[in-house]
Amino acid sequence: MALDAAFLTFLQKELNDTLAGAVTDKIYQPARDEIFLRFRGEGKHTLILSCAPGTARAHLTAASPENPKVPPAFCMVLRKHLTGARLERVYCPAFERVLFLEFDAKNEFFEPVRKILLLEILGRTANIILTDGDGRIIDAIRRTDLSTANARHVLPGLTYEMPSPRGKIPFIDASPDDPLWDRPADTELWAALMEVYSGISPIAAREICFRSVYATDKRLGDLSAPQRERVTADVLATVAALKEGDWRGVMLRRRSDGKMIDFSFTPVRQYGASCHEIPQPSPCALLEEFYTKEANERRLRRRSDDLVNFLSRTSARIRRTRGVRQKELENSKNAEQYRMMGEIVRAHLGDIRKGDRKLTAQNFFDPALRDITVPLAPDKTPVQNAETYFKKYKKAKKGALIIERLIRNDDAELEYLDSVFVALCDAENMEDIEEIRRELITGGYLKPRGKKGEKTVGASKPRRFVTDDGYTVLVGKNNLQNDYITVRLSRKNDIWMHTKQVHGSHTLLVTGGRPLSDIPDRTLLQAASLCAFYSKAKNDGKVDVDYCPVGHVKKPAGARPGMVVYDGYYTVTVVPDETLAERIRCK
Repeated sequence: MALDAAFLTFLQKELNDTLAGAVTDKIYQPARDEIFLRFRGEGKHTLILSCAPGTARAHLTAASPENPKVPPAFCMVLRKHLTGARLERVYCPAFERVLFLEFDAKNEFFEPVRKILLLEILGRTANIILTDGDGRIIDAIRRTDLSTANARHVLPGLTYEMPSPRGKIPFIDASPDDPLWDRPADTELWAALMEVYSGISPIAAREICFRSVYATDKRLGDLSAPQRERVTADVLATVAALKEGDWRGVMLRRRSDGKMIDFSFTPVRQYGASCHEIPQPSPCALLEEFYTKEANERRLRRRSDDLVNFLSRTSARIRRTRGVRQKELENSKNAEQYRMMGEIVRAHLGDIRKGDRKLTAQNFFDPALRDITVPLAPDKTPVQNAETYFKKYKKAKKGALIIERLIRNDDAELEYLDSVFVALCDAENMEDIEEIRRELITGGYLKPRGKKGEKTVGASKPRRFVTDDGYTVLVGKNNLQNDYITVRLSRKNDIWMHTKQVHGSHTLLVTGGRPLSDIPDRTLLQAASLCAFYSKAKNDGKVDVDYCPVGHVKKPAGARPGMVVYDGYYTVTVVPDETLAERIRCK
């Protein structure tokens, strides 16, 4: 990604203009590589600092971070030194990918001291470091010592050292006399720019090439004198835009799948028609849009990993047990064979003597009347042998009924766990995950965790939408919410929806007492599209959705959460529409 020193030039200016003079109010560390700083001043602002490999960044955010019950050690250090401190300025020295936040704070004797919080955006070695005014390290979110090869030592008490500049010219100091054209003739132009200048990313270097020579793969030896002059002119123009603060940042969305693939501080034309360019009003707005959704999903995945693993293990165990029971059921089909042998033995009691080991007689159950050999127990009388076969018949028959019931229970349990897994995949925040955890605890699948009286995450609310015709639609996030909106919130004429034979959320179209015949078709289709999108079939082209008045929906006594039966329904085929869900959802 293109969070280079050139991008940081614009970012540090926006942060400085917004936060300089503000006071640190609260500090959170919701993840091991993320810090949230809340400031109060002319308004309230939240700054996120992330040193996660591949997504290291800093920007203002509207997200509300989760406050862990037990703050990590580095968070406690920051709270000790920076709570109540005033942010004096934000800057990037030496055109490096290091962001400095300089604070005026007070020590334990209430004397004014200077503290600096640094964010190093250096790929896999990204870090967040707190130093004092003399540059001595107080602590770091990632410590590196002598055991870490080829790395700067970052330990409390050591003096902070800037990353090595590697002998390159800062891009912001570029001039016509730079040794750009001294590279070998077979060097690609964009690679030569990266070798000579520091602080620009590959996408920015390729864009300079594309603007100058209309290609990204030109080699130095292929360029004419006029083309070289255009390259130099474009480099100087880009530097001038950096110095003047001429922000024209964009994000790039791939047209084929709609995925955000990159961003830059300057317009990007090199991808042609394969990407859609989305201008952004500011660096923070760009980073918030580009990273926040992905980072939130990654954080939720980490917090729900234990539930995913539990559901996978439990489902696998039930499937194994079901397989064993299915084999037992196959074996129980011998019940009729036992009854047949018992009848044959009983019909030939006069032909059998105690001590006989077998009976060969005509099988009157066989249409061809072929002979059959029936094994006998030599220590039993003929009557006892017959009774033995009848006992085996009754036992096998009874066992088959029990096994069939157990298999049906296994199937129902697998269906339920699958529905929980679908809800977990669609979880949008920690409240959703914790509610699913509580559902599993209530169902006896998990044991309660944490100490008695410990603060718990509050219950989440169903998704709420308003259609273009003004009707409210409620969509459950998990099985408990599905029961709640179907059984508790619904009224007689409300319309209930669910994907046909596919796990998904219960959807309730609130009609305000109007009969189904009065509901606009557009509203029904929009509600059905939402129902399809929040289901296991969300990625399918077309999805069948059943709908009926709530009065036709019943919850059987003792049924698992989210399980209902319904009749008198209609079916409509719709396309799951994420754009619609985002447009009409109530925040």
